[in-house]
Amino acid sequence: MSDEEKRGSEENQEEGAPHWMTTFADMTTLLLTFFVLLLSFAQMDIVKFRQIMGSIREAFGVQRLEVGEFVAMTTEPVQLFDFQKKDSVIEMYYADMYEAIKKAVEEEELSDAVEVLVSNRGVVVRAKEKVLFDLGSAVLKKEAYPLLDKLIKLMKKFPKYKLAIEGHTDDLPIKTLLFPSNWELSSTRATTVLRYFIEKGKISPKRLMAVGYGETRPLVPNTSAANRAKNRRVEFVFTLETNEEEMTRRLRTILDQLQKEEKAGKK
Repeated sequence: MSDEEKRGSEENQEEGAPHWMTTFADMTTLLLTFFVLLLSFAQMDIVKFRQIMGSIREAFGVQRLEVGEFVAMTTEPVQLFDFQKKDSVIEMYYADMYEAIKKAVEEEELSDAVEVLVSNRGVVVRAKEKVLFDLGSAVLKKEAYPLLDKLIKLMKKFPKYKLAIEGHTDDLPIKTLLFPSNWELSSTRATTVLRYFIEKGKISPKRLMAVGYGETRPLVPNTSAANRAKNRRVEFVFTLETNEEEMTRRLRTILDQLQKEEKAGKK
């Protein structure tokens, strides 16, 4: 190959990085990857912990702490439980209010018309329309007073509970001067019950909330008269609101009780 051909070949070749630069870049990339992995391992437990605490707050209605408040750290080991026991834990968490309401409903002989259950929302009391109101009306029936009075007494007995009153209707349209739609009917019914708790029961408005859902949240399809009767209801949702420290103590007591039951069952 002539000198001119060699020069032409060298000119066509692209200039590359020095060999030491390639080695240095590889080492830098590996170090960066190493520190990223260290960072991810360090943050993994914190992220999971925050997710778990967020789920617990949502399930049990725990309010966010105000600025300036804090929960003291502890060196005690965290005790985890089988998530299959979630329903049992929730039921035990709200056991005091659930048992008291169940007893009140039985005393009024309303078990056929009032359902009491526990969910992640709290203690839910479902009262059929006929217990509180006449069809298409938002005026409380006198027969409703004994039940409402007992619920008021329980609100006073358990001051840490808050109450959401929810009005529900079926899908049949309504159009009157007072209620242009089911939204107004359900909202007015919830507000009427709320006013009874405030005016007659002297319950603080800060512990109460009223909302109307109309026909948007049916329990069963609105395909028959019987189903529509089930959907026409007022729900009382009792939620226990507390701080994280108190909630931890309450959960620890429940978990200890569950462990004792397990040990007793194995024997």
